[in-house]
Parts: sequence; structure tokens; C-alpha cells
Amino acid sequence: MTSHIVFSKTIAGTSYQVTMFTTNVEEITAKSLTSFTPPQSTATQTGSAPGDSDFGPKDTWIVDLLMATRRFNIDGYVASETDGVAYSSGDTPGTQTAQTKRDNLIYIILDGGTFTMTYEGSKSKDNNNTFTVNCEKIAITETPGDQSTSTKYSVKLTVLEGTDIPARS
Repeated sequence: MTSHIVFSKTIAGTSYQVTMFTTNVEEITAKSLTSFTPPQSTATQTGSAPGDSDFGPKDTWIVDLLMATRRFNIDGYVASETDGVAYSSGDTPGTQTAQTKRDNLIYIILDGGTFTMTYEGSKSKDNNNTFTVNCEKIAITETPGDQSTSTKYSVKLTVLEGTDIPARS
């Protein structure tokens, strides 16, 4: 079963919304850990043999940087909206071609900074389904089929949840 994700952003007064139908969503939450194995004195390095108390791997110190990140690896597609179904992006069915949706998704990403992602399959820090994200990478593949104009584009993208840091002046 496919679900959908809606990406949206207002750029120079124009609101862009793109509904992407997903085939796979991988949610990755990772903590920033730094490990450090302290050096040993030469006295503890000599004479170690199996059975000795100092034989084997040495203790590694782990520092938790108290920072967690959340990424979404999303596989799916954007398609022409011609099947009479009203999409969550609010578009009237049949008004957006796959190419328009692809272009709008690229506009959202190339504008830079964060944008909004609405995904029913997960909860954000605010306990709703709307996330503030930034695109880490995207790959779009044209799937032309029998038509001269593509009615579907496969999309793989990775977004990172977070907030923009204002530029320093």
C-alpha cells in the first residue's frame, strides 16, 4: 500500500505544494556519539598474553554529545493527477502534470533552507505529522511509459528534520 507525503513552501509569494506517493519510507534517528580509546603507557603494553588481566581490547570512552538527528529516506513517485481523486495538496485533479510536480519539487529544494513535509506515518517533536526539513539529496528518474510526455517520475530523497540557523552578518 502506498501512502503520500506533501512537501510545501512559499517562494517569493507563490505557494508550492507537491504530493509524492511513497513506496518506501525509512525513518532514521541517530545519536551523535564520539569514541576515544586512551593511549597506554609502555609498561602496560609489554608482556600481555592470553589470560593476563590487561590482555585484549582496551576500554573505549564514549562521549554522548547529547544530540540526535532524524532523517527520512523516501522512495516514491510524482504522477500526473488525472484520475479524478482530490489529492491532499489541494490540487484539483488533472491540473498538475508529473512534469509540473517534478519542477515544483525542484523549486522547493533549490530555493534553499527548510520547507514543510506532512507525513501521516510519523509524529514530529510537536506530536503532529508536520515536519520542518531540509533536503540532503534527491534523485529523480523519468519513467516515460508509452506517452511522449512523462506521466510519472520516480523520486528518491533524503531529508533531515531541523531548523535553519540564521546567516551571520
